[in-house]
Amino acid sequence: MIRIKNGLNLPIVGSPLNLIDESKRSTWLAIIGDDYKGMKPQMLVEVGNKVEIGQKLFEDKKRPGVFITSPGAGEIINISRGEKRKFLSLTIKLASQEQSVSFKPIMTKPSNLMNEEEIKKVLLESGLWTALRTRPFDKTPYAGTRPAAIFIKAMDTNPLSFDPEIIIKKYEANFYDGINILAKLTSGKVYVCVKKNSSIKSAQPQVSVEEFSGLHPAGNPGTHIHYLDPVSENKTVWHIDYQDVIAISKLFADGKLWTTRYVALSGPHALNPRIIKTRLGTSIDDLLSGEVKSPSETRVVSGSVLNGTGYFKEKAYLGRFHHQITLLAEGHNRELFGWATPGLHKFSVTNVFLSKLLLKKKFAFNTSVNGQHRNIVPVGSYERVLPGDFLATNLLKSIMAKEIDDSINLGCLELSEEDLALCTYVCPSKTDFGKNLRELLDVIEKEG
Repeated sequence: MIRIKNGLNLPIVGSPLNLIDESKRSTWLAIIGDDYKGMKPQMLVEVGNKVEIGQKLFEDKKRPGVFITSPGAGEIINISRGEKRKFLSLTIKLASQEQSVSFKPIMTKPSNLMNEEEIKKVLLESGLWTALRTRPFDKTPYAGTRPAAIFIKAMDTNPLSFDPEIIIKKYEANFYDGINILAKLTSGKVYVCVKKNSSIKSAQPQVSVEEFSGLHPAGNPGTHIHYLDPVSENKTVWHIDYQDVIAISKLFADGKLWTTRYVALSGPHALNPRIIKTRLGTSIDDLLSGEVKSPSETRVVSGSVLNGTGYFKEKAYLGRFHHQITLLAEGHNRELFGWATPGLHKFSVTNVFLSKLLLKKKFAFNTSVNGQHRNIVPVGSYERVLPGDFLATNLLKSIMAKEIDDSINLGCLELSEEDLALCTYVCPSKTDFGKNLRELLDVIEKEG
């Protein structure tokens, strides 16, 4: 077992109950462009077209053969683009009776008898190939590539998340079948990363079940990869989430795309925090009816409070890789000399408030950053929350300065935005390191 000592568990009120609500229904859904980093779509449909579940919507021009398919059946209502015709979203109004594309015709044999190329073909045609992401760069892999190893995330340490094993136990056979299918895509190890004392086991020699414990980001793929099989300029691994592993198994078993998604509805402004059974790309408005305390004073976040996406017109839908919808109070009000108060109701990483004496207290966090942007102040905050063998301050300064060689030598290729989310949270300078890391990784990838 690997214990993570450097990190931070945010004590936020509004954790979800281990109760699954299956009553919510979706009427709209969308594909969000920013969920697929670096993608340049070649559209295969247009506004007004009727589509089925699993039908191809567009192909990635940069990754020929990689398709995005529809998670719902209905009519395409809008294709939204931004500056320089950047793809923002594709919106579908769901039909009352949904039809699915069958992928049985390209499955000539059971999955346990398929070879690597046959499995890849099914994943590419169905669109489930995009559930896989690479390190370095944290992007969809190119068709025809092979990883040195595959990491399956079967734990979650994000604030206000739920235990993935609640869902895995419901689909246990599918989960193990999905692992066996993925194992055929690499000659290396398949690492299944789980919590301490997990019930998940495997006797297959190629599959290694690894336990992690301790502080967030103990559940992040970047942490798992760093400790178990680090990447480099010449070495690539893939990672995938447990719900997508189940979806892969169901695809090969039923020949149809499984679009179910389990998410946590949580946060200080959630009236009834719990787990909700919904679907990929669902409209957040469909889920939040009657669920929000003071809607006009609430910030809706698709994903974690640390690395989620804000709710607005083109992104009023569940993100492709998100398992949370978080409701926070808007931090409109500024407080005069707030740093000088006793702070019994404020959380601080640097122990400047009396609230540190209340060890089990949880706080109603809001969206205020409590300050403005300023120069980086090296006071040891980053080292407290970035686990692993990193020189945190040096790495972050190199990323901000866009020093490619220094950043690579200091380990930036192992990271994605979510791995630096805690550094952003504790930063005295209020710097968004995730955004700057993405800009640097794009430059490194472009320069080869």
